[in-house]
This record gives sequence, C-alpha cells and structure tokens, in this order.
Amino acid sequence: MSAYINLGNLTPGESGSVSATAYLYVNSSGYFKIHLHDEGLEHVFSNFTVVITIGNQTITLNLHRDEASVYLIPGNYTVNITVYYTVSMNPHGPPNVTNKPLVTIKPAGEHEEDHSNNTSYNNQGDNEQGNED
Repeated sequence: MSAYINLGNLTPGESGSVSATAYLYVNSSGYFKIHLHDEGLEHVFSNFTVVITIGNQTITLNLHRDEASVYLIPGNYTVNITVYYTVSMNPHGPPNVTNKPLVTIKPAGEHEEDHSNNTSYNNQGDNEQGNED
C-alpha cells in the first residue's frame, strides 16, 4: 500500500492538513501494527498528528504515540490518511525529505527490517500527489 503526501514548502508557524487515500488487501485475519516514522519530525513540527481510517477503525498517531495495532479480517480496505501539522517557529531538520516512509502497516510480529509493500510514503519535495496500489 502506498499513499503519497506532499506538504510542499513550509514556513515557520504554518498550520495545515493534507489527505491521501490508499488501498490495502489483507489475505488472512490478524493484528496489524501501524507505525508512524517520526524520526526528526519533532525538530520541525510543534504538532504532527496523523489520523488513519481503515474500514470502520480510526487510529490517531502523533509525535508522542507513534504506534498502534488493529485487528483486520481478510478483504480489501480503503485507507484514508490525514496529516494535521503546525511548523515550529524555529524548525531545524532535514531540508528535503523525499520518498521516505511516513506510515507503515505490517502484520504484527514481522521484523522491522522487513520492507513489505504495506507502506505509506512521505513524498515531500515532489509536487505530485496521488495514490498507488
């Protein structure tokens, strides 16, 4: 699963939101770990909240809670991702983040090193927005 999110050029104190939609196929029931890759974001944003809706479940992740688990049964899911953000007044961090995972969804118990296709990307620096199966 991939969803591309572009926050564009940000200025200190700026607030906003951006949404993307992706699709996830689950072939067997089980728990899935949803992880927000927030490394370095705390130096750029005073608020960074990601709301993820999968089926009838809503998960909220942020700089203080970057992981959650959900139980999914087999099927096709529409995954709605909305990012709410406020840029710090004195942000410092990577100047350009492109094609880095923002949110990953993996079956619980998979090793962190396993880079499955269940990934949502933070695609800053590229003006295209959209989704990919």
